[in-house]
Amino acid sequence: MPHVANPPSTDISKTTTEYAWVMTLQWPSGAGFGTSTTFGKYDAIPGTSRLEAYKSIYSLCCAQAGIAHGRGTVMFWSMETELL
Repeated sequence: MPHVANPPSTDISKTTTEYAWVMTLQWPSGAGFGTSTTFGKYDAIPGTSRLEAYKSIYSLCCAQAGIAHGRGTVMFWSMETELL
């Protein structure tokens, strides 16, 4: 499962909040479309914006799908705290 993290601090276990995320991308491929759904966890340090998390996760998902950054259209995106 992909794990995206911010740069580590001195004691990251006490300074981060863990989020679970899912992202589905679609992109042109030949005469049709390719799709890929990826999920994982994201460790956010205090002050991290949702946009920063989204951009990091989007980059990871494009790389995992083997497509150029910016080529995939996000069809689904969810990010929530890991613990219930």
